[in-house]
Amino acid sequence: MPRELELLKALLEAKGRALGRGYLLETLWGRDQKVGIDSRTLDVHVRSLRNKLGREGQRILTVRKVGYRVDTSSVALEQRPVPGTLPALPSPPFIKRLPRSHVQLTRLESLLL
Repeated sequence: MPRELELLKALLEAKGRALGRGYLLETLWGRDQKVGIDSRTLDVHVRSLRNKLGREGQRILTVRKVGYRVDTSSVALEQRPVPGTLPALPSPPFIKRLPRSHVQLTRLESLLL
């Protein structure tokens, strides 16, 4: 079974509980880990799994100084804002006529340019 699939299985079986890095390393690579298998290797596999899952990969959360967990909340990802984006603003009300002050400012701007 591919490592990413084993990782996903372990995280899903934990049902939202955080799994420690040491536990995940031992679960995925066993007690007799090869030389060069460390927590950075785990990070690379988590990133790969997140990428393969697309938007659903956002459910795999990093728990600082512990390990990883899966967000099992019932809120659909489609309803969550995408990180780094702003919510849509409502359309401004329709204005038939610009206020007189705006017209005067526009004239002043044209004189300055």
